[in-house]
Amino acid sequence: MPEHAFPHNQIKLRLARVLGELADENRSGVFFCDGMTFTSEPAGFTSVPDGMFVLRKTIDDGLVQLTGGRRSHQDTELTGTPDLVIEVVSGFFRAQRHGMVDGQLLER
Repeated sequence: MPEHAFPHNQIKLRLARVLGELADENRSGVFFCDGMTFTSEPAGFTSVPDGMFVLRKTIDDGLVQLTGGRRSHQDTELTGTPDLVIEVVSGFFRAQRHGMVDGQLLER
């Protein structure tokens, strides 16, 4: 589905820049931009969120896996429990309608 350039797409861009840089600088984990599929097998849930962050410890403990092997051109899906899943939702009422009551709503 096409995204609105402002603010949806720009918010995702800024989040990716900041979180990606922090992860790289601190060597604390990995930030995955939108386009990576996320699957929670216990919950029977699959989505393509706007971003995900996984701590190095989470990876080392085996709580998440990448399909196709680590750092391979086949890595298209993250399974397990990432430390942060981001979905930018344009509009508070849309977030409520989709049951996003446990997440943090950031307003601009």
